[in-house]
Amino acid sequence: MKNNGWVLSSLRDLVVLNTKVINDSYPHKVINYLDTASVTNNVFDEPKTITLDEAPSRAKRLVSHNDTIISTVRPNQKHFGYIYNPPDNLIVSTGFVVVSPLRIDGKFLYYLLTHDAITEYLNQIAETTTTAYPSFQPNLLYDLEFVIPENLPEQRAIAEVLSALDDKIELNRRMNRTLEQLAQAIYKHMFIDNPEREKWEEIEIRELASVTTGVRPINRNNEKVGVFQIPLFGGGGIMAYTDTSLFTTPILLTGRVGTLGLVFRIPYPCWASDNTLIMQLINPVNYEYLYYCVRLIDFNSLNRGSTQPLIAQSDIQKEKVLLPPFVLVEQFHDMVSSFHNLENSIYEENATLAELRDTLLPKLMSGQVRIK
Repeated sequence: MKNNGWVLSSLRDLVVLNTKVINDSYPHKVINYLDTASVTNNVFDEPKTITLDEAPSRAKRLVSHNDTIISTVRPNQKHFGYIYNPPDNLIVSTGFVVVSPLRIDGKFLYYLLTHDAITEYLNQIAETTTTAYPSFQPNLLYDLEFVIPENLPEQRAIAEVLSALDDKIELNRRMNRTLEQLAQAIYKHMFIDNPEREKWEEIEIRELASVTTGVRPINRNNEKVGVFQIPLFGGGGIMAYTDTSLFTTPILLTGRVGTLGLVFRIPYPCWASDNTLIMQLINPVNYEYLYYCVRLIDFNSLNRGSTQPLIAQSDIQKEKVLLPPFVLVEQFHDMVSSFHNLENSIYEENATLAELRDTLLPKLMSGQVRIK
């Protein structure tokens, strides 16, 4: 069936799945390994560099430029990505299905398989399985059918529009990482490597901030829609959205139950769930300084949970930090606040770009919007 240059195609005629695995002739003794948790929505963590002998049993799949990898477990977590010029020794987990293009543009294929409608479909299939974790069989992808542009130039044109947005988002992410690295370097220079630090008084965190627990929200929604615009934070970050804010002034937040060790700097209105601990600064000038101090805490040493990790409010209150001269803290606050303000602006720009991409993606992929 053809319609204005678009044709109904079965994925089995366009791709191959899981064609390459490590065998006895594999030449590398050291590999770069990606497990399924290392990739989320095309954002890649640094691969683990390990020897082949030390590699987990799931480290088997080889990948090539233009491949798409999709985790077969819990598809709604969006552990998928596009492989671009990988090193020769990159290996991915067998928890991924590796989709290699044959008669379709590789980047177009990535967007085709990872937009929300397909992710939701795969997740529905996964939820019906009787395995330990919701998952789908890789060969299920062969049965998918799509109406797509018959010619590769139109496929590439669509992919280029979406890639331009993704490239800008990634550039912004890299800039934010650089800004954070600069802030950490300044903190280290001013406070860790300062030859005067031995003269500074040691105080408890509660002398700089009140420490409280979060509260379970009355209303929440998993998506940011309608009245649900206020981020709801758990110990691992934003977990949902609410229709009102619990805090309107800047706070620091860390996990109380379950997820421990992450520290979030939240300068905007938010809600903090009941599995978190919140620090509200007595003097706002100490905000940036305390943030970097709290990040150095050994949270595992504070864990008092038996069945699950747990930190008490009093543990954070009594944690010791150094008190540098106020003028030094004020200088640091003024410098680093400007970095973080820029980071927040970049984060908001990325949210707008991602929303635009997600709006365009189904329209471009369905032919509702055409690229000539």
